[in-house]
Amino acid sequence: MSANRQEDQRVQEYKNLDVAWEMWFQMVIERKFFSYINPDITVKNFPASPEAFTDKKVIDVKIPRSMSRYGALKFLDERNLRAAMLPELLRWRESNKKRLSNCMVVALGSEWEGLNPCIFGHGSYLDLCLSYRAFHSGNFGSHYTIGAVEK
Repeated sequence: MSANRQEDQRVQEYKNLDVAWEMWFQMVIERKFFSYINPDITVKNFPASPEAFTDKKVIDVKIPRSMSRYGALKFLDERNLRAAMLPELLRWRESNKKRLSNCMVVALGSEWEGLNPCIFGHGSYLDLCLSYRAFHSGNFGSHYTIGAVEK
């Protein structure tokens, strides 16, 4: 296969991925899986990435102490994990329904304007929101959980 044809095929695969991601995210909104969705969480602000659409299980990792975003990413890397992205965080919600009433899980693998999407469950409410800027200034507390997948 020629290099141009391979590149054309790759471009088409990305376009298909973008369309699939947009349709899936729209379904999440329409089915009202969340009590609240931050309006800045959009497919435009959090575009599709092929590595976010695998069958890898999303696990939640507790941070043992307060650390910066960089420190949390390093903590994951040392355990052969990478931070989950928004599509993976949405999958985590599906497989952890019993834990949703009391959770705060952050997808450090997706970022928009220095903020990361997170699922915040409190009682009967479940929010899809953006992390606070404090996470990035060294105040990422040990009461937060990071969504992660094996590398």
